[in-house]
Formats: sequence, structure tokens, C-alpha cells
Amino acid sequence: MLFPWLLPTSTSPGRFAQALGLLEQQTVGSKLAHPLSLTLQPGQLVEGKVIQLLPHNTAWIQLGPFKVLAQLNIPLQQGQQEWFQVAQAAHPVILKVITSAKGEAPGHSANHKWTTLFQWLGVEDTSINRELIHQLSARQVALTPALFKQIQLALSQTGTGKLEIEAVLWATQKGWPPTPAVIRSLVTYWNHPDLAQLLNELKQSLPPEQAVLWQAVLNNLPIKDFSAQNLRQYLHQLLFDFKQTKPSTTMVEQSNLPHLLDALLRDPALPGSVHKKAEQLLYYLAGQQLMLKSDAPGSPLAYLLFQFLVNHYNQQQTVYGKLEGYSDPKGKLDTKHCRLLLYARPQHLDELCVDIFIHSKMISIKLYNNALPQEWLDHYKPVLAKGLASQGYLLGSLLVKKWEALGERSLPNRKYGEGPRPYQGVDIRL
Repeated sequence: MLFPWLLPTSTSPGRFAQALGLLEQQTVGSKLAHPLSLTLQPGQLVEGKVIQLLPHNTAWIQLGPFKVLAQLNIPLQQGQQEWFQVAQAAHPVILKVITSAKGEAPGHSANHKWTTLFQWLGVEDTSINRELIHQLSARQVALTPALFKQIQLALSQTGTGKLEIEAVLWATQKGWPPTPAVIRSLVTYWNHPDLAQLLNELKQSLPPEQAVLWQAVLNNLPIKDFSAQNLRQYLHQLLFDFKQTKPSTTMVEQSNLPHLLDALLRDPALPGSVHKKAEQLLYYLAGQQLMLKSDAPGSPLAYLLFQFLVNHYNQQQTVYGKLEGYSDPKGKLDTKHCRLLLYARPQHLDELCVDIFIHSKMISIKLYNNALPQEWLDHYKPVLAKGLASQGYLLGSLLVKKWEALGERSLPNRKYGEGPRPYQGVDIRL
């Protein structure tokens, strides 16, 4: 299924459908703020300093905290600071000098190097472009003139706010096309109210007869009892189905939320305010689908951010989740190294965070909350242990901590654009 709102002006429907389809096979997340190793790839733009010259145009180049032995395309002098493009990432590493020409005297000013770099990229020298280049280089993105112009085109349509810039960095780091659709989807998901609030706002804007049908959909959407089957059913209702090309036009005929919203957008009788809310929800769901993907193959981390609706005392509430761990060479989650955090605000308990570690089928659970007494958990611990044992798991510890002990940076909050904190290296299993 293709939505008109997803199509950037410079992309054909077929190409964008293919790009969206690729997202089903790719992953999302964020690399460590301070990576433990340097991964070079052809086309990547890096800033480096010549720290030692060797024969045959080879040299040791300082790239951030790393030293790389590289073959240079032109002679340089020790101490020169230049921008390079990776021509070959495998040994021997070959770097193409961007900001100096052969025979050019070394020692040009920083502004001269920026001017030369922007001439190579074919774009204007602006403060935003300089920051983008620094950020893309720090995240080890293969930057080419074509990609940078695509980024500029997308930002000209979405704006250049902090979240839009972060969305561009996030998308390019994952190898996604930095189109306006992808940027808006991420920004909408990061920067708007939770799903329950958006769904209710849309229902209130519908005509009475459609509001009744929409309420029936909302009643069936939240998870009532947690199980693998119910969770799969919930995700089936929320995620885009790229195989279905002919969505039904009524709410009664199907329960997939993106298709239902698409039906609202196709209804010419509905006012523009309803179309706008439906479009916002589609962007939101697309952002959620992006955030449900772990890091791309080759990344050391898997990092998922998600939320789901639950029925709690006959009210819809949102539970936020964060899953982090290691990924295998194929980019799949390594089940031996994981950590799961869930965050909610249940009635009578205020804020609650559940921190779950699993290692070799040994489960350790901490609940951060100011209302729960440890005696209450101790009372129910045998019940929980019995249920876990039936699934082949052993309950190790079940503890409650004061909310303040959690620490603000541990929260699976909604400011997803800030990226995750570095993985703490605990060997855990989910």
C-alpha cells in the first residue's frame, strides 16, 4: 500500500515503495557515542591529520581517537589536517584527499579547507552544512555529493530544526534514503503525544456515525492479556503491510490501523481537519515501525524503542519500552545479551519502571517506584517464579527501588532523537 503523504516530490511511487520495503529488512538504532572500533566504508568522508610519513605515499593518519595506516592519492606533509574520502576500506586503506590539490602548498587556513570541501560537495558553505558534515563524519556515514544534496533537498521541505537534523543523521546512519517522509515520520514519533491521545483526538474530530465505528476499533486495539500471540496481533494492527495493495474502504472490514487511516484520507466528504489528524497518525505509525528495527548488520548493538496500548481499569494507557543488547554479524538480536525496560504510569502507583535482565535463563527484575513495598513483591514472588518455571526460566531476584535510584538517563522516555546511552556490558538474555 502506498500513501500519497509518503511520496516526496522528487521520488517516484515505485522507488519509494521499494525503499519502504527495504525498511522491513533493515534495522534502526544508534551506535555508541564513543565507538570501540573504527569502521571505514567506501565513500565515507573523514577528517584526519598526518602524524607520520612513510615511503610510497603511505602514512599514519589520525582519525579522531584512531590511527590508520593508509595509502594516499597525493603526497602530504606531516602535521597536515585534511578531509579525506575513503576510496578503499579493506587493507590497504586508500584515502583520497579532498581539501588539497597535488602540488598545492600545505598550511591553508581552516576556512580555505571548508571552501574546498563545499566546492567538492557542490553546496553552499553554511553553519548548518558544517555541523551536518561533522555529525555525519562522526557517525561514520559514507558521504557523497549526491547524498548531501539529497539531504539538503529533504531539509528544505521539512525544516532544519534540532529533531529534523537528528532524524537525517539517524536515517543516513542506518543506510535509509533521507527523504522528507522518513524525516517526518521519525520527528512525529519523537515529538508528539502518545498513541492513545492521538487516536482519541482523531475520534473526537470524526462525524458521529464514523466516531462510533472508530470507537469499536479502539476498543479492540489495546492488549488485554499479555502473551506472544496477543502481542503479534497488536503489532499486526499497527504496522504497515506492504504486501496488501488494495485496502478496504470501511472500518468494519479490517483492523489494520494504517489501512483504516488511509481510508479516511481517501474519503472526500471528511473535512481537512480530519485528514490532517489521520495524516499525522500515519506519520506516527511509520516512525514507530522505523524505531522497532534494531541496528543494521555489522553494528555491535541492537536497540529498539517502542510503545503499546494496554487496558488498565477499563482505560487505555501507554507502556513505553526499550530493548538493548548485542547483535550478531547478520544484525539479528543476540539472545544471550539483552536488557528490557518498561515504563508506565498505572493508576495508584504513579511512575513505574520495570528493569529486566535475563542471563542463561536466570531472570533478575527491579521495579522502580515509590509506592510499592518490598513485602508485596516478596508475597507474589513464588507465584511469579512458578509461572516463569513453566516457561523454562528461573527467577533470581525481584526487588523494588525508589524511583530516584533509577536515574533520568535510564528512562525509556519519548525523546527518542537523543539516542541511547552506551550499553553497560552486562551479560543478559531475553
